[in-house]
Amino acid sequence: MIFYESNQIAASNMGWIDHGALWIYDGKVDKQYMVQLSDANYLTIIKRLSGYFAVIHHYDNGITISAHHFYDPSRKLVWTSYPHSGHSGGDPQYWRYMPDYYTAGFTTEGNHAFHLLCMQDGKLVLDDEKISWYHQGAFDFANQELTGVYDIRDDLLFTVKGEAGLYRFDKNENRMVERLGLAGGPGNPFVYYIPMQNELWISNGDSLNYMGAYNWKMLQSKQFQETSATGVKQCIGGFTMAYDLTFCVLSRPFSGDVLSMADDMVVNGVCKLGKQPVEAMLMKNGQVIGRDRKTGEMLRGEMVYEKRMRKILKSNRVPWFKA
Repeated sequence: MIFYESNQIAASNMGWIDHGALWIYDGKVDKQYMVQLSDANYLTIIKRLSGYFAVIHHYDNGITISAHHFYDPSRKLVWTSYPHSGHSGGDPQYWRYMPDYYTAGFTTEGNHAFHLLCMQDGKLVLDDEKISWYHQGAFDFANQELTGVYDIRDDLLFTVKGEAGLYRFDKNENRMVERLGLAGGPGNPFVYYIPMQNELWISNGDSLNYMGAYNWKMLQSKQFQETSATGVKQCIGGFTMAYDLTFCVLSRPFSGDVLSMADDMVVNGVCKLGKQPVEAMLMKNGQVIGRDRKTGEMLRGEMVYEKRMRKILKSNRVPWFKA
């Protein structure tokens, strides 16, 4: 789930339910609706600045990248595909708001593989030399998918499913330089970069991690989902940022709740949503909006803060806080 704080609009794609459609929630009018973008197997949505977001449409034999804005999520501002089949259009000026790098797995000439693609002059080109460490590594490609790339200053950070780490590629040196370990055990890491603080929030397995991008050192890490009574490892859900990017709002599907915390990772608020909230956000009116992991149903509740945090929020006159 991604969230445009200024206009209180969220977009989500739970691929196993939504496939090629976006789930949209408009907090200003308290309305949810679906936007069918394509017939893709599933979508990956990437938040950008100023209300823009990128969508990766995943197909068996390739991908399409499209640019959107929260003012009209259904509108494709510009788009292109790989392999190139004439499927492109829109206004090329919008590419400047989109990422330069994308990862995807698809089949070409009968072979399925994971690729790194780079946007050049409005077209996607393969840049697999930068992921030779992955193709030549000791990975189980059937289970350890290359799931994401994050372009952070002079580095590319790669995530691999089932790996408790990030892989840092130095663009200046044009080589993989290190693996950054994460708490949470084998999981499916997701990275959120905060440029103003030059720091990263990273979810992985049962834990959250907070890392400095200025030195790539772990600042905080904490387990937030306990193992089940039968000994099965349970994972946390997705997270979003709220209140001027100082609050992390974390979903816990196997606990039926959503937690609020600052970068010290001390829980300062809890919202009991019930069912299995796999992603959620905090609205300006203090409500928490989430989605159920099994059905995609919208869940709604109020964040209940501990006493000390209520005093801080009240004194700071946070617009959505109700004493």
